Amino acid sequence: MPKEKRAPELISANKTNLNQSEELLHNNLKELSDYKYALDESSIIAITDQKGIIKKANSNFCKISKYSEEELIGQDHRIISSGYHAKEFIRELWATIANGKIWKGELKNKAKDGTFYWVDTTIVPFLNEQGKPYQYLAIRQDITHRKKVEEDIIKLNQELEKLIFISSHHLQEPLRKIQTFINLLLEREHLHLTNDGKGYFSKIQQSAKQMRALLDDLVSYSYSKDGIDKLEKTDLNIIVEEVVSDLKYIIEEKHATIEATELCSANIIPFMFRQVMHILLSNALKYSKPDMPPHIIIKSRIAKGRELNCKNISSEIDYCHISVTDNGIGFDPKYKELIFEIFQRLNSKDEYTGTGIGLAIVKNIIENHNGIITATSELNKGAKFDICIPAN
Repeated sequence: MPKEKRAPELISANKTNLNQSEELLHNNLKELSDYKYALDESSIIAITDQKGIIKKANSNFCKISKYSEEELIGQDHRIISSGYHAKEFIRELWATIANGKIWKGELKNKAKDGTFYWVDTTIVPFLNEQGKPYQYLAIRQDITHRKKVEEDIIKLNQELEKLIFISSHHLQEPLRKIQTFINLLLEREHLHLTNDGKGYFSKIQQSAKQMRALLDDLVSYSYSKDGIDKLEKTDLNIIVEEVVSDLKYIIEEKHATIEATELCSANIIPFMFRQVMHILLSNALKYSKPDMPPHIIIKSRIAKGRELNCKNISSEIDYCHISVTDNGIGFDPKYKELIFEIFQRLNSKDEYTGTGIGLAIVKNIIENHNGIITATSELNKGAKFDICIPAN
């Protein structure tokens, strides 16, 4: 085809390609504009230079900080500093973003009028060709209400724990006197009591005993919520041997078998972990089948989180995994979370004694070791408790 005839076709094709490119560019710009609008409307946005000087602050930033955009531009974020966070915390933040990494965390800031507010913050470094940050984009969400609710819950829990601790201690002494006088009446006035009277006093004695157990468990529960003391590298074989020795008579009475060999060592608070094993083994013995001797298997190993069947643990951290498995009556799987709640009982108190606090104590102690405990079971097919605590 002659050149003079091909030229109009090439011009037409170029125009078509140009129009398509312009349309694509327009669509991309429109999409970016929509993203920016959505981000500006939903989030608190600030852009700073590499030194942290504010270059842009959106309307949400101005609204929550109560500063105008003109007051914010040219300032650094110290203008909204609350003084709440330690210097080490701020240094770590800056070290992260200065090295070109994204920082995420929660910050407590102070508005112009002196009020405080909390923001869930993500700071994204923008890097130049040399891989160095030339500006930072801070995207924040207001979480002040959530933090206020969390603080209120913490305060309420602390007050309840104090109330439990003080009440239980004050009730211990009068309860001891009640038990003492009931015992004296049954011993010294035994011949003067009718059979009905003896029965009434026996019921009072049993109720006082249950009350004493409840108060003791409430004290244990309040202690179990205390923070970590000194962790000690402890042989779990020794812990289990001590607990088995404590439970010797009930083990013999029920003809129970406990398998626990070659357990590993773990970083624990020994007296607290002894309580964990005591509660788990006591429960396994208590909730055994009436026609079958209890068989309890205790195992442990050190493994990476990714190798363990425990939720909400880090895949790369070494954990001590401890399992306690029994062949007892088990429980409905729908109750696997409920059983760790305080005062929750899945069986009638007439069938099985107890206060409904034991597993709540276990859960608190394990969480104080920065660990996780889960339970799996089926009715009449036994129960298994899995504990994962950091190995180091």
